[in-house]
Amino acid sequence: MGLFGRERKFGRHAGERQPNTGAARVSVAGAQAALSASASLPATAQHLLAMGAQATRARVESVTATGHVVDSDPVVDLLVRLEAGPRRPVPLRTVVPRITVPRQGEAVLLVADPNTGAYLYAGLSL
Repeated sequence: MGLFGRERKFGRHAGERQPNTGAARVSVAGAQAALSASASLPATAQHLLAMGAQATRARVESVTATGHVVDSDPVVDLLVRLEAGPRRPVPLRTVVPRITVPRQGEAVLLVADPNTGAYLYAGLSL
C-alpha cells in the first residue's frame, strides 16, 4: 500500500494500463441513437432537391435577425413573396450561411416539404 492508499485501483495495480473498453460501447450506443434520431428529423432542402423536388423562386421582402446562431450561422426571419403561384408573402425562420445572408430584393430558392407542405429555404438563386 502506497502513500494515501493509491496503489490499487479497481482491483489492479496503479502502474498497469487498463484497456479502454467503455469508449467503444459509448460510441456504438451513440451511433445507434444518432441513426434513430435522424429517422425522425424533418427533411432538409438539400435532401429534397437531391431526391428530385422542384425548387420555387421567391423574392425577399424583408430579413430580420433573431439574435440566435447555429454553428456560427445566423438564424433569420425571412418574408418572401413567391414568383409563381399564389403571390402571398411567406414567412420563414431559417439558418442561413453567414457569408450568403439574403438581402431585400434578392431572389432565393424554396422547396416545398411534401410531408408538411411548408417551404424550406434552399439558398440564393443565381
